[in-house]
Amino acid sequence: MMAVDDELSAQQAYSTMLRDHIGLAIRASGFKGSKGSYQMRRDEWVVWVEFQRSKWSTRESVQFDLNVGVSHPLTQTLFVEANREAASLGKEAEEPPAGSYWNRLSLLCEREQFGWEVTPTAPVEPVALDVMTCLRDRFLPIAYSEIQKPLSAPTPPKQRPDRLSRAEANEAALTWHLEALRQAGVTNLRREK
Repeated sequence: MMAVDDELSAQQAYSTMLRDHIGLAIRASGFKGSKGSYQMRRDEWVVWVEFQRSKWSTRESVQFDLNVGVSHPLTQTLFVEANREAASLGKEAEEPPAGSYWNRLSLLCEREQFGWEVTPTAPVEPVALDVMTCLRDRFLPIAYSEIQKPLSAPTPPKQRPDRLSRAEANEAALTWHLEALRQAGVTNLRREK
């Protein structure tokens, strides 16, 4: 275990954990990168992991989470260009059914608190092990599943429905949420206008 040093800051402990523990383990899993930014290429797909420190990190504590994702850059580019044209025509934007996945690792791992924490007085190895276990057991199966999904082209912009007004979009979202709650068995729903 890494020796605990009273003079060590949480930022230094975090950097050491990334360099000496997570960086080595994640590269052994097939990723390339360093300093909290890693990618793995599978044919035309990119599986990526980005560490994100809390802006409230201090000398005593660094809280962090990981943004994880799977992308198919060519598909993403096609949808961005088609959505730009659709917007100019007053038509709806469209999300690709495959080729653009993003999440936070702490959400995938159903953690009770936001992300992970490193302090200068606690060993970093258990934190690194927990992060790597979560990556391996929760994110990588999703990543491999995403890569297997069939890709599709965007709907031509002129064939898309007209864009809803903000009020119409809010009404549609509210209706969808209320129906989901009803299906989940919530019975005391009240709608106020």
